[in-house]
Amino acid sequence: MLGFLYNPDSLKQEYAQVNAIMGEMIPAIMSGTVDPAEALPKYIDRLKKAGIDKLTADAQKQIEDWRNGKL
Repeated sequence: MLGFLYNPDSLKQEYAQVNAIMGEMIPAIMSGTVDPAEALPKYIDRLKKAGIDKLTADAQKQIEDWRNGKL
């Protein structure tokens, strides 16, 4: 994976939304200021609604293309 860099250009909106959610929720979850039993399911739900599954699939395709020399 050394040398691979994800290009989010095809999913700019989803990328921005996911990053905003992460920026908002990760500090609270990591610092322990919220109950993880409540916060994590909400976090995952928000990420899914924002398009994390699309981003994951796109990243996987880019990795496969990169490995096969298509990028």
